[in-house]
Amino acid sequence: MKKMIILMAVLCLSVGTAVAQHSNSTIGIFADEAATICELDLLVYVAQSVYVYALINETTIPSGVTAVEFQFGNVPTSGPNVQVSVTWGSSLVIGDLWSEDFSIAWGEPVTGSMVLIGTLGFFTINADWAGSDYRLSILDAFEGAVIGKLIVDHEYNELDAYSSGFVFNCTAPETCNCDVATQAKSWGEVKALY
Repeated sequence: MKKMIILMAVLCLSVGTAVAQHSNSTIGIFADEAATICELDLLVYVAQSVYVYALINETTIPSGVTAVEFQFGNVPTSGPNVQVSVTWGSSLVIGDLWSEDFSIAWGEPVTGSMVLIGTLGFFTINADWAGSDYRLSILDAFEGAVIGKLIVDHEYNELDAYSSGFVFNCTAPETCNCDVATQAKSWGEVKALY
C-alpha cells in the first residue's frame, strides 16, 4: 500500500511539472505598428492592414522567441466582398489563417518586447461583409487536443500566453480596447465584452 501511495504521489508531481509555465506575454491583433490600437473602421476600396504581434515580457523571456503557436478566430476568406492577404514575419510557417493549429518559427531567436508574427491585409469591396463589431481573435491551438496559445523561448521551452481581441467597425469603444484575456477574468467579465 505504501508503494502505491508513493507511486501515485510521484506520478502526480511529474504531471504537475509537465504543464507549461506562463510567459506573462500576449499574442494579439492590432491596427497600428505600435500595438496599441485594437479596432479599425473598414473603408471601401482602400487597402488596410492589421498587425499580429507577440508582446513579450522580457523578464520571463529575456533571450528571445523562437516560435509561437495558436489559432486565428473569425478571419474571413477572400471573396466578392473582401480580399484578404497575409505577409508572415518568417518563412517557417505551418498552417494558415484558417487552421486549427498555426505555428511560425524563426531560425534565430527574435529579441525585444514586440515580435511581428505577420501582417494581414484587407481590401474591402462591399462594407456589408463585416457589419458592426466584427471580431477577430487569437484562440487556443488544437492538435488532437487543446494545446493553448504558446510562445517558445530560446531554449525551446513552451510557455503559455495571453491573447487580446480586435474589432472592425466598433460601435461601443469601451468594449473595443486591447483588454487581455486572462484566466483571472471571470466568465461574466468575458461575456460583458461581447
